[in-house]
Amino acid sequence: MKRLLLFLITVTFSLNTVAQSKETKEDYLKRISSQGFDDVTKEKINGIKGGVIMSNIIGKDLYSNTTNKIGFYLGLYKKTQLSSKSYFGADLLFSQKGYNINYNNINEQLTTNLYYFDIPIYYSYMIDEKICLSAGAALSVFVLGNSNFDGESEKIDRDDLNPIDYGIDLGLTYYFNELFSCEIKYARTLSTFITDSELDLFHSNLKIGLAYNY
Repeated sequence: MKRLLLFLITVTFSLNTVAQSKETKEDYLKRISSQGFDDVTKEKINGIKGGVIMSNIIGKDLYSNTTNKIGFYLGLYKKTQLSSKSYFGADLLFSQKGYNINYNNINEQLTTNLYYFDIPIYYSYMIDEKICLSAGAALSVFVLGNSNFDGESEKIDRDDLNPIDYGIDLGLTYYFNELFSCEIKYARTLSTFITDSELDLFHSNLKIGLAYNY
């Protein structure tokens, strides 16, 4: 985890250095804004993004000894400019979520890996020439999962989890230039991911990643 975070920090500083010789986000927005509102609304941005996820489960039936699990996400995004300071966006991400359960009495840990296709849809607004806030909703489609305990791995029965979850998606993006950016996003499901109707358990995760416009 420390190596991965160090790598992201190194890349971030490198992109910030490159950004000094590139067109700034402010210049970019001024340029497309000067074309007129009709042209701005036609501006579309495609890109790829990826990073790390710190995920866990929350809820009134939460296991008291659960801890964050580190995973990854990778995918594509598409944004449509609505004005010089706002846009509508949607992502298609493959995400590794899950949680850890620590059994202190036997000094063992159960690690659950849950893989999803995440589809967040959001509205974003530039509050500064380089900083953007976003808020929206997200759908998560369960793909597969496994649990690891005491060196053994067991596949999770698909019937034990809901095939589709929905929730909220909030984020902050910092633009180095018109090509590169970094993001911090928080997502929480509003629907329980367990099929057992007596358990109220929800996904909660924090994403930290980098994005590239192409």
